Amino acid sequence: MIGESGTVLVLDWLKKQWLPSVGDEPDNIQSLDCNGDASQIAIGTTTRLVKILDRSTKKELFVQRKHTDWVLSVAYSSDGFLLASGDRFGGIHVWETDSGKAFASLRGHTGGITGLVWSRDGNELTSSSLDGTIRIWNMHTLQVERQWLANERGVLGLAMDSNHSLITSDRDGWVRKWNADGLTSSWQSQLPDEAVFVCSSAATLGAFVTADAAGGIYRFGNSVAGTNESVDRVLVSFPSSQQRRMFTASAPIALKRSSVRPTMSRDDTNHVLDLKSANPSELSSVAQSSHATDLASSTWLSDLEESRRALASVEQSLEQTYRTAEQLEESLARLKQLIALQEARWKQSELKQKPNRKQ
Repeated sequence: MIGESGTVLVLDWLKKQWLPSVGDEPDNIQSLDCNGDASQIAIGTTTRLVKILDRSTKKELFVQRKHTDWVLSVAYSSDGFLLASGDRFGGIHVWETDSGKAFASLRGHTGGITGLVWSRDGNELTSSSLDGTIRIWNMHTLQVERQWLANERGVLGLAMDSNHSLITSDRDGWVRKWNADGLTSSWQSQLPDEAVFVCSSAATLGAFVTADAAGGIYRFGNSVAGTNESVDRVLVSFPSSQQRRMFTASAPIALKRSSVRPTMSRDDTNHVLDLKSANPSELSSVAQSSHATDLASSTWLSDLEESRRALASVEQSLEQTYRTAEQLEESLARLKQLIALQEARWKQSELKQKPNRKQ
């Protein structure tokens, strides 16, 4: 939840069950990755921190504070020995995961780092950036081996498929698979909106998944070839619009998520909802029971949750503004005191110099 909380949610895809969550951040998490056996999870935050968390104990193993801006990308090497992280300012830092020590700092990008991919042997690190370039770093010399301009409007995502080919997703909606020389693309396809994400599939050789800013999720098969953008592209999911009914709601002035409990009373004549404080954990059960009487009730509860999140975010922003104003007032008072002290010292020095001038 932007401006309020950040948590890593873990889903058992086969059993369709949620596993225990990890992390408790005061703001949304910008990026994450896990090592080979998923025993560790690395997250990048808006507080410029890189945190390595133990999944079993949920404890922080290391906290890195070298970044100067939001951490947009994190990536474990294949052996799990190194972790790379990139920030919105264009800086890339590499860490040793066993000790938490800094291994290297890579400079060169002039835009935010949107993707980091390790080679299979861990000797190379590939980075993508909002400056539109792709850079391949040699981790022995810490120098750029190859670089090219992938998209002038910026690259938003980077992945490497099982055939060791680089795939980029761009701000203008293009998804491209690049040749080894990096100068030409072997295949490309344009999505309806900004291609914000791309990841490779470990299960299917050469397959990968992309997503665009409109909410569409697309799966590409392993037979993509040439420049035919419609080959093997399957729309997996797309948001559907739903009718929203009018409702009235009341919420406490000081909103607390732990004390919000909605109780629903329905007037069959006027079809108006009165919503009072309730526990969010009960929202799902309320939605299921009301769905039997009215299919639109789940939409009402969804709207309620969204409104409460927005209200909590605004309240937190207001509190931060008050704190900032108090800090500014303190700084103003200190500056006034400092100026008064400096003026007094200056007058004293002037008085001392007057007798000397008369002489």
